[in-house]
Amino acid sequence: ALDLSCGNTPEGILPESDFSDIPEMTRNFGGSCAAYRADIRSRAKSRTINRILGSIWVDDAVGAIYKTLEETGQLRDTIILWQLDHGIEAKGTLFEGGIRIPQFIHYPAGGFAAKTFPGLVSTVDIAPTIFEYAGVP
Repeated sequence: ALDLSCGNTPEGILPESDFSDIPEMTRNFGGSCAAYRADIRSRAKSRTINRILGSIWVDDAVGAIYKTLEETGQLRDTIILWQLDHGIEAKGTLFEGGIRIPQFIHYPAGGFAAKTFPGLVSTVDIAPTIFEYAGVP
């Protein structure tokens, strides 16, 4: 039988109560991590390969972080940067997936307008930019 509890971690077995109130995740299933994980499998339909299950979980996890920041009044002043990887199939190619990756930045207090930047950037640009916004010399 498939173990759908959240308590089995690399650090050992943790109490299920540690995971019972995660917004957009276990909170929606009466605190049951097993019910939440079963829901992930049902949303994946028959595509239960790790990549599909992982994508659904990551989407939920980002939603949980966003919701928690919103509930605690911290969302407006939090920089959220989301960047996808090329993926194993595209990495090292000159096809679209090998040369471009999507990146999203959410920072309501930063005054960013929704836009697409057509120029070249590198991930080495990220840390200095975040430090500048945070006021770190």
